[in-house]
Amino acid sequence: MNIEDIKNMDKEKRDALFNMMESMGVDTTEIRKLVGDAKENAESLLKENCVKCGTEFEYERKRGQKPKYCSDECRKPEIEKKVRTYTCDTCEQEFEMHGRGKLPKTCATCKEQPITRTYTCDVCGKEGTQVGKGPLRKRHPECKPAKEEAVRTYTCDVCGKEGIQYGIGKTRVRCDGCKPPLEKVTRTYTCRVCNNEFVQHGRGRLRTISPDCAAKLKKSPVVKESVNTESNTPVEQEIVTSDDVDGDTQKVLDLLNNLMGGN
Repeated sequence: MNIEDIKNMDKEKRDALFNMMESMGVDTTEIRKLVGDAKENAESLLKENCVKCGTEFEYERKRGQKPKYCSDECRKPEIEKKVRTYTCDTCEQEFEMHGRGKLPKTCATCKEQPITRTYTCDVCGKEGTQVGKGPLRKRHPECKPAKEEAVRTYTCDVCGKEGIQYGIGKTRVRCDGCKPPLEKVTRTYTCRVCNNEFVQHGRGRLRTISPDCAAKLKKSPVVKESVNTESNTPVEQEIVTSDDVDGDTQKVLDLLNNLMGGN
């Protein structure tokens, strides 16, 4: 039995066949579409003309409003293409602009060219050209007046004489000759190696070792002894020169040298 045989059956026999197949667990949806419902669907199809393109199309009878369009393309609303005209401020010609947005003031050709404008100098009265954007000039660069140098007078609070001061800044209080000389800082310190007093001139950190003693400590070797704690006797000796060590080790060697010298 094929599809054609099922189509030629009566409706009662066809329904009985479908009921038997469904009781056996067979899905008859597709067969009903090909056989039984084909005639019914053909009778339920209606024809209508598309309101947009005028093409005749078929649609299935259903509840609700009749379809107006034949396809999704005709169903899309038409977007109105906006076309406007504007006048270029540079070449004074009219151009068209398609689409929405703010109208430009210059065309594409004039926009790539540098802007050149004319101005009248308020000093000599001659005309000049200015290239580029920005505020329009009022005068030529050579007609601009030179900057006046600031000149002031002041009275010295030491000698009472008046002096002239050039430039911008705080007004002077006294003349160059009346300025007091800088005080020289002089301090004394005691050398921790030789216990003698020395004078140090200038500012900065106060010395603890005199320059002569510092030079001697760098050249003198330092003897390092390892002592046995049980018998309190030296086991070995090692001579270390201060030229072969770094800065931190040198400080330790200086302290050891001072302790040995004090003993």
